[in-house]
Amino acid sequence: MAFALLACCGPIFVALVYWSRASRDRPWSFTIRSGLSMCAMVVLYASAVTLSARRLGLSLISSAALPAYVATVFVFLLPISLLTAYFVWRWRIDPGGWRSSR
Repeated sequence: MAFALLACCGPIFVALVYWSRASRDRPWSFTIRSGLSMCAMVVLYASAVTLSARRLGLSLISSAALPAYVATVFVFLLPISLLTAYFVWRWRIDPGGWRSSR
């Protein structure tokens, strides 16, 4: 039962990748969608692993500290992973940089 959360990640990951790749012909939209998809995948997988470990009793985090841990993940990991994914994809689409076309 604890691994059911991890099994649910697969179809959601496939849907997120399909959604982000659907806009490959529009570079700005593609970079934003890819960043959001990667960010959602990281947060979903981290949440599934944390909650599964908690159910199995393998977690090092107490149940009182779990909401603070999840809030910290959302506050710090979300913007960092979103910006990193955005700039990586933007660099792959335009390797010369933004100023090369101007």
